[in-house]
Amino acid sequence: MPPAPNDADVSPTTSPQEEARLRPRPHVWAGTTYRVPTPVGTAFVTVNGDAAGELREVFVTVGRAGSDIAADAEALGRLISLLLRIPSNLPAREVVVAVIDQLAGIGGSSALGFGSNRVRSLADAVAQILAEHCGLAEPIAADRGPSAASGEEAEAPGPTPAGRTGDFCPNCGEMALVNEEGCQKCYACGYSTC
Repeated sequence: MPPAPNDADVSPTTSPQEEARLRPRPHVWAGTTYRVPTPVGTAFVTVNGDAAGELREVFVTVGRAGSDIAADAEALGRLISLLLRIPSNLPAREVVVAVIDQLAGIGGSSALGFGSNRVRSLADAVAQILAEHCGLAEPIAADRGPSAASGEEAEAPGPTPAGRTGDFCPNCGEMALVNEEGCQKCYACGYSTC
């Protein structure tokens, strides 16, 4: 049985019942949407704040609706938003700094960019966007991934080899990106890292 709270555990301005409730979400919050390339495709990260300028909500969208990566992106945004709505003695900025600390540097099977412009995963990209939004980092470059304007033509797409499943393609979002001859190639759209 958990110990009963004593008077020292309860703030003089809030009752235990008020302390246990999530901060309500108002009808309207103002925000900013960032576009960032990631190893799993272009992500759109929307950061909303309250009237006092405190960050309160994050939406993350990447890939096609119904895909696993889109579901993971939505879950990432929902969990960050939930964390920001939990009543706490910590200022929202400190909570965001803790989120950034947890997500920054998480890597996957591929990355985009170099040096300070390197994006290791979707989670790493969200951390970088949150840091930029809070003024903790310089804006990240938008030209990290391969460009269609590079003048190189991709091979025509073909079927994924029998028995092989691929990773998510950063170009089309299909699970058809396979490692082949030292490069990654998408059998759905023809994207290639070479």
